[in-house]
Amino acid sequence: MFLKHNMVTLNHILVLKLIIVLFLEGYLLLPLFDRVLKTQAYLMVQKIYSGSLFDAKFYIAIS
Repeated sequence: MFLKHNMVTLNHILVLKLIIVLFLEGYLLLPLFDRVLKTQAYLMVQKIYSGSLFDAKFYIAIS
């Protein structure tokens, strides 16, 4: 039980770090997308909670 709790906590920390990195990359790349592609790029994070595990899916949509 203790090990499972630690793994879930570690998973949350890694996902939060990934979200921060992707947010910063998206924030820095938005002007580039606007200039080069003349579009807006949206970074959407879909959070899925299944039991006690946390999964995150990341999508970049250009419209």
